[in-house]
Amino acid sequence: MNQNQIKVDGDYVGGLVKGRPVYTKGITKKTFIVNNKDELVGALKKSKKGDVVYIKDDCEIDLSSVSRITVPSGVTLASGRGKNGSLGAMIFTNTNGTRPLIAIGGPDVRITGLRIKGPDTEIYAKGNALTNKSKQDLAKNRLKYYKENMYGVPVSDGVISQYANLEIDNCEIFGWTHGGISLKHIGSKANIHHNYIHHNQRFGLGYGVVLDGAEATIKANLFDYNRHSVAGTGRNGTSYEVCYNIFNENNNGTWAVDMHGGVDRKDGTNIAGSVLLVHNNIFRLNEKALAVVVRGQPSEYAKIFDNQIYLIKKNNNNKESSRSFRQDGAGLKARSLNGTSNMSSEDQFIQQRNAKGKFSMSNNQIKIAISD
Repeated sequence: MNQNQIKVDGDYVGGLVKGRPVYTKGITKKTFIVNNKDELVGALKKSKKGDVVYIKDDCEIDLSSVSRITVPSGVTLASGRGKNGSLGAMIFTNTNGTRPLIAIGGPDVRITGLRIKGPDTEIYAKGNALTNKSKQDLAKNRLKYYKENMYGVPVSDGVISQYANLEIDNCEIFGWTHGGISLKHIGSKANIHHNYIHHNQRFGLGYGVVLDGAEATIKANLFDYNRHSVAGTGRNGTSYEVCYNIFNENNNGTWAVDMHGGVDRKDGTNIAGSVLLVHNNIFRLNEKALAVVVRGQPSEYAKIFDNQIYLIKKNNNNKESSRSFRQDGAGLKARSLNGTSNMSSEDQFIQQRNAKGKFSMSNNQIKIAISD
């Protein structure tokens, strides 16, 4: 399992080889070349369909004083990540509550070759509000403390789109407490591929890519340190194909791919999205994590197949742990690392909750991997 050498559609997963950016489908056309905030804002205002706004590869542009930038319909915003090992330009904000840094202004937008950094890579807004509380206090105020953990600091999004045919490729996206990429609106479609999406991990939120009524193909990305790397609200019309990605194990002990159901939305239904395809991914899971959870019944179907799931164990003098544990949530089986439970069973790592039906899983391979 050499995850650093996997190619999909001619480029490496995440646009990375051993941590070094490498990408072959970079931009050659450059309508506007910019290297600071004012030039960037000005170029986006002037650009029109077919134009490319290119940020010089070595730039780091602080947009903390800008509420958002908007990429107009048909325009490409680009830099040179992966060209001769370049990291690509970075655009960033230090302002909590930025929602979003990049707004998509119409259909047929592409964002490629950039680093897009948010204001906060931490799990908790102001430290874990649930710690050092009495049982009585937790019983009375648990919801209040949960909200403090999620919203004690205003949350932020990297990119928000409600338009069709958005393409985001070969970007590094991190530090967003709500979503690195947030896709909205029934019928809008997106292609999210060959990105490195990490450290979007706010308690109760923290999504790499989150969909609300939108459709997306999410392919050949490297995900790490997200609460849920891919998630959906589950409203009817929310659909995704999640394929050929690598999900690393640093996901706060939850699950990598998620779809909410009606129980979560409290809308009186059990709908959990429309069409869900999750296949040919590599999931590296820590002891308390799952690969995929669908929290209701899709209106059409969910198919989870041909994935490789690795349970990551810390090397303990080459002795396997016999500790067994339960996942969070009702009705889940205990599992053990010493082989006493059925470690090959797919439903140890892939689950449907709150409903049954229109859900299948097949040919998902389960393995144990040793980590130093």
